[in-house]
Amino acid sequence: MKSTFRNRRLVVAALAAAVALPAAAWAWPGHGRGHDEHFERRIERLDLDEATRAQVEALFEEAREQRQSQREELRAAHQVLHEMLRSAESSEAALMEQAEQISELKLALQKDRIARMLALRDLIGPEQLAEILPERHRAGRGDEGCDSGRRRGLFRR
Repeated sequence: MKSTFRNRRLVVAALAAAVALPAAAWAWPGHGRGHDEHFERRIERLDLDEATRAQVEALFEEAREQRQSQREELRAAHQVLHEMLRSAESSEAALMEQAEQISELKLALQKDRIARMLALRDLIGPEQLAEILPERHRAGRGDEGCDSGRRRGLFRR
């Protein structure tokens, strides 16, 4: 009985940490606007005709509006999870289901970001997209990417 209670406390603590860290990141000034602002500044440097520039601006405006509603939905789901964690009545299964819903919302945001990048690539071409992508996103960079921390010795096996 005691180990079951301890396991439940560990699960609740892990969920609380998983919720608190993204919430703290959102509270940081400028969070959430960075990706588009950086791309918009980089796009300004490109030599685009007026029609293409207008299409790119429309793409970013549409994405901004869509992302705003998705983020509000994600914040609401995080708030529900916070309330569930504070309640003694919440079961582990209910907490896990809410965590799953938050994961699905985050995945939808990521998929939308990728779709927007593909639409941008279609508008400006792969060569110009490569010019505005940060170094870590460019192909052929062996020292950057998903496991770059391991290469720098941050995550040793």
